[in-house]
Amino acid sequence: MTHAEEMEDLGFDIDTGSVRKGRVLMQNTGVGPVFLSLGPTEGQSSEDYNQFFHAQCERIFKIAERGGLLKTGYNPDQPRIPAEQAGGGEWTNGNHGNETASDAGFLEDAAAQWWPTPADKQRFVDAHLAAAQKAADRLGVPVENVLGLAALEAQWGHSRFAVEGNNFFNLHAGSSYATGSIKARQSNNRVATFDSPEDSFHSFSTDMAGIVKSKQRPEDFAAALQNAGKFGIDPTTGSKIPTFVSDTAGTIKGLRIYIHHNSLWYAFSINIVLFQQ
Repeated sequence: MTHAEEMEDLGFDIDTGSVRKGRVLMQNTGVGPVFLSLGPTEGQSSEDYNQFFHAQCERIFKIAERGGLLKTGYNPDQPRIPAEQAGGGEWTNGNHGNETASDAGFLEDAAAQWWPTPADKQRFVDAHLAAAQKAADRLGVPVENVLGLAALEAQWGHSRFAVEGNNFFNLHAGSSYATGSIKARQSNNRVATFDSPEDSFHSFSTDMAGIVKSKQRPEDFAAALQNAGKFGIDPTTGSKIPTFVSDTAGTIKGLRIYIHHNSLWYAFSINIVLFQQ
């Protein structure tokens, strides 16, 4: 059974952006999961529907917490062969030869795509908060600005460039503190490799200082990077990706609860002790 068939059988969809009658959609918004439904089906009482909806939401969330939830759907921005040509509509690598994405070997099946759980996000924050804080201090910005951008660019540490080259920002070859480079699969560009993730964060804060210095607001931080042509640019067209600023800002804001997790728990514990006294 394919992953899509499994989702169909379980009665919910993941990140498809489409709500279907009698099913629950779990949509990742960048600030956390949102559960959506169209309401009771014909002949279903409100009480029965509410029980179904809450049970499905709890079921989905438990599966996500265990790390067993995989994203369904596809990337609508992936280039395709024009409809009027042979093979029209098939995903391509964006090159003039219209080599299909499956032939090029870089388009993963939906079941192979990785989707972070809350626990995954907390592990990412715990692992890279110190390096992000140093970079943020050098730039004069909140730490979540740097960490949120890294999370998106590095797919929460699971991207090829993060895994193979400790590159958490998709920085190009020749960036500060880079020790080598690897070729991108979708173009002839070469991407920097670093000896450690910390060097990647240091490189970002060094090379982008003139662009994002003191950009406190997440929207301003992301917009500055995109307006400079450094991030949020479609590599096949050279145009701005319309959702980059909102996606980045949403992820940044969503990370705050993970960054302050330990301090919030400490404050909560203190309050409990004081209350008991």
